[in-house]
Amino acid sequence: MKLGKHLINLALFKLGATRPSCGPLKVQWEITYHCNLRCRHCQIWQIPAEEIKKNTLTLDQQKRILDDLAANDVGHVSFSGGEMFLQKTVYELIAHAKSLGLKVGGNSNAFLINPEIAEKIARSGLDMLYVSLDGDNAVTHDAIRGVPGAFDHVFEGVANLKRAAPNIGTFFNMTVNATNVGQINGVAQRAREAGVDGLTVEITNTFDKYSPNPELILARERYPILREQIRALMRGYPDLLPHQEDYFAEFETYLTQPERLYAYRCAAGYITAQIHPNGDFYSSANYERVEPVG
Repeated sequence: MKLGKHLINLALFKLGATRPSCGPLKVQWEITYHCNLRCRHCQIWQIPAEEIKKNTLTLDQQKRILDDLAANDVGHVSFSGGEMFLQKTVYELIAHAKSLGLKVGGNSNAFLINPEIAEKIARSGLDMLYVSLDGDNAVTHDAIRGVPGAFDHVFEGVANLKRAAPNIGTFFNMTVNATNVGQINGVAQRAREAGVDGLTVEITNTFDKYSPNPELILARERYPILREQIRALMRGYPDLLPHQEDYFAEFETYLTQPERLYAYRCAAGYITAQIHPNGDFYSSANYERVEPVG
């Protein structure tokens, strides 16, 4: 039933509709701006504590948002931050979303996932977790993440989670920048060694609170390294990648001519949407606020 509504929704979009007939397939929800790392490609950790508190909803408010998502036929909600496991209500939110029939994912730096936290995650019913890994060694990853020991915590956290809940899908996510562009295949090898289910790769975002330190922006002279790494990645690790080749082909377009990516109508709001910690609902991470359907 829900799938049928989404197929109709997407068909109407292709025919020119400008207002969705149901909620998007997937919603990414930043449930907190609170973060325990100091990443050089993200400025969330610099948000003052009073602003974090002001923008944090109560558990009842958060549950009502999940109720609205389910009522509008959203199929998948993915929690992030900041660091999602710094939000004390996250386990209850995961469980509530599951009770509503939603598939539930999350994005984490894994720093906090000790055996006790891993057990809480297992009991919550989480379906999948994406863990950030931004280098194939501790020197690179820790320098990007801004906290010593972050690299080791990635693998400890994943191991703890796999022991507590082997049924939860675990994935690494790499954010590519000028510092780590030559380590894409090294990260893929680390993913294989860790026994995770897959690897996602993205280019460092360059807008709003995600703006990176200038030295991380990938300069043109390093594009050949990016191309070589992507070719080797597609040859050597296809079993780990959910991405198609066309996805990687757009990396340089994003860096040099991002306006070309708007040559076609954007399906944001139909396929994906984003929620901020204060409950504001956006069609995409470009922060065009919209009113939810319903």
